[in-house]
Amino acid sequence: MIVFLALFAAVGLLFVNRTVLRTWWDADAGVNTVEQYAIERVPEVPEWNPVGNMEHALITQELHGTEVEEYRQRLAQVEDELTLHESLLSLTIKLAGCLLAEFLGCTLLFKSVGITGVDRAVLGLLFACFLFWITGEAKRQGGAAKRSLWFALTLVAYVLVMLAITVLRAVQASTENTTWAEELSVAVVMLATTIGTAWLAEALNSRSGPSRRLWKERRTLRGRLRKAERRRRAAQAFTVRFARKRERLRRKRAVVAAAYNAAHFRATAQKEQAADRFHGHALGGTP
Repeated sequence: MIVFLALFAAVGLLFVNRTVLRTWWDADAGVNTVEQYAIERVPEVPEWNPVGNMEHALITQELHGTEVEEYRQRLAQVEDELTLHESLLSLTIKLAGCLLAEFLGCTLLFKSVGITGVDRAVLGLLFACFLFWITGEAKRQGGAAKRSLWFALTLVAYVLVMLAITVLRAVQASTENTTWAEELSVAVVMLATTIGTAWLAEALNSRSGPSRRLWKERRTLRGRLRKAERRRRAAQAFTVRFARKRERLRRKRAVVAAAYNAAHFRATAQKEQAADRFHGHALGGTP
């Protein structure tokens, strides 16, 4: 019988609201523990603590940092500097034109020695690329502070190539009615037209140095700026979620406290009514 009553009481307690049950106990004890009960039912509302919380410290640093503004300022400076130089697109088109002109000159050179068809086009392209390379290499090695053996070899190879082109042009221009001075003059002129585009391309390439450097810096700054802006947006989203969580917990705690106060008021009133009835019966039964 006792076990049955205990089971019945346990089942009954399952159907009793937790808040109502707690207010009954507190009303019997004559106390009001609304704050303690709200803390027990709802997790503690977290506080923003950049000193004791590493994650909060990093978010605060990201929000108040000047990295994004510094990248934007430097990017604006780079773009202003780019307006003072010729664009890379224009220089690239000019370099492509120089290569095309050098290719045509080399094909005419190979045509003079009897090479025709696809072979002449392929050899002309290869020789044009070689002239571009050896001209640039000779210029770079000549401008070095300390010249090495490689500079001497490059210079010798360049001179041999120039002599070979001169001889070929002289042979092409020689006839029975021309003098040696005319042949030499024609050879020099043809040599200048053949290697002139390579030197022009090297001059354009040296002019593109500042533009290329600024263009690379602008690309790097844009990438870093995008990453910094993503980190800042992520930090802002974190703070929004944190604030919403705090507000949600505050509202939930307020609802729990209001429910407790209402139930506690009813429990206290029922207790007082029960006490009044008890005293009334006691007084009525007194002889």
